[in-house]
Amino acid sequence: MTRLYRLPGKPKRQDYTGRPARAVLDELKAEAAFQAEIERAAALKGWLTWHDRDSRKNERGLPDLVMVYPGDAATPGRLVFAELKREGEEPTEEQRQWLAALATVPGITVRLWRPSDFDEIERVLTRRGEQR
Repeated sequence: MTRLYRLPGKPKRQDYTGRPARAVLDELKAEAAFQAEIERAAALKGWLTWHDRDSRKNERGLPDLVMVYPGDAATPGRLVFAELKREGEEPTEEQRQWLAALATVPGITVRLWRPSDFDEIERVLTRRGEQR
């Protein structure tokens, strides 16, 4: 019997038909571990992070992570929107629209990150007062 597996919170159009439950769970763990690693690195550098744990009722496409570095008198704050994807996975049309729209707003940083981008992620988190 063929079963349909979906990642929680993902649109129904992603089809996991015929995929073993173990493979889907492994993907979930890998995706969650990637996000958790970014959140850990950001927290260690003084960033605040937010991720909607249940986005099923939200408009589709909003990036996975919103990160804020609080500014002070010497250093301006920063706002980063980051969409997280597994290697080889592309953003949906809704995600592309959000990323493009956010990229037009002055003063914020918008990124699409995969696990292979961790060096760039570290650079973004380290450049606290810089934009883009």
